[in-house]
Amino acid sequence: MKVRRRCGGNNWGEIDEQQGEGYSPDNRINNRDRELKIYQAKTAGQVSTAMVGDIPIEVYGGTEEQRSLAIDATRDVLTKTDLGKSMQDSFRVRTESSWFGLVKEVQPVDILLVNSGGSGATDLGSNHITLSLKQIGISYPSNPPGGITSYQQVIAHEFGHAALGVPDGFYPAMECVNRVENPIMKQLHPLDFHERTAYGF
Repeated sequence: MKVRRRCGGNNWGEIDEQQGEGYSPDNRINNRDRELKIYQAKTAGQVSTAMVGDIPIEVYGGTEEQRSLAIDATRDVLTKTDLGKSMQDSFRVRTESSWFGLVKEVQPVDILLVNSGGSGATDLGSNHITLSLKQIGISYPSNPPGGITSYQQVIAHEFGHAALGVPDGFYPAMECVNRVENPIMKQLHPLDFHERTAYGF
């Protein structure tokens, strides 16, 4: 079913409800639900952490294998691509104080794995993204045909929103896809790149 929804900023686009989407005030998980899900994941021991350079990464929810795949994909996106290095620069300047304000540390980037709904960034320019596991492994419109959604692809897209502040833009909502997601995936997979040609997974 096609519906018109806000696609970042004040832009509207036609989105496929069945497919999920990236940053959208109508689609994103609200802060209260997000905090509850993270609390539940911590209580259940569903937490994995890693350092990617000097950026702390925290992954909540899912299985240990899924969290490990998300961390590996994050490392690939941030360290093996030109845009990933710009993302690191953006995350690096977002600090929080500890030790009574005497020490500033880089804020962790958190990735919440969920089994329903779409992927999204909490806000443009935030340190929080949600990755919908139901999107992993499904096909997407591509050239050449045959593109299969990966952890790298979803993380690249959502970090485009979260780290770089790139919106999806006006319909057909391809701004983040064209400026961030496709270039990153092409750099990671130059020999078998499937360019995404339509918004939504």
